[in-house]
Amino acid sequence: MKIHYFQRYHEKENVATANTMLLLSRLYSYSSDKFFRFLKSEYFSDSFNPEIIFTLQEKSVDSIPDATITQESFKIVVETKMSDWFYEDQLLRHLNAFGDEKYKVMITLAPELMEENKKATFEKRIKEYNEKQHHPVIHINTTFEAMANAISDPGRK
Repeated sequence: MKIHYFQRYHEKENVATANTMLLLSRLYSYSSDKFFRFLKSEYFSDSFNPEIIFTLQEKSVDSIPDATITQESFKIVVETKMSDWFYEDQLLRHLNAFGDEKYKVMITLAPELMEENKKATFEKRIKEYNEKQHHPVIHINTTFEAMANAISDPGRK
């Protein structure tokens, strides 16, 4: 469903997710540079370059096109809870949402961080999953407050 300014949901978890996505979409509309800087500083490595690249006379295998416009593929999957009620089975099924994107991030988002044993168990399962993948999934467990702080000051790490 498309992001809307006016709430379409009533369940607290869905309201929180919609508001978080609205915040991120507004950041992107305000400044795509700030949005990508936020993504790069919080979720991706320094090698991540999500911005569109315009190139002239780029040599390909059989020719040299006059120009190319490219962007690296990425996907972020978000699971939001209103407490630490993340279920491993649900999170593992969310891995099927990824395709062959080069950069894959699963964000577990709640008012509090995931309990350490639960997080360690899930990350062990992601590690097993990643052994069979060409591009690994990165798990980021964060809070609404941490995300808001990072948006207000991207690159603060």
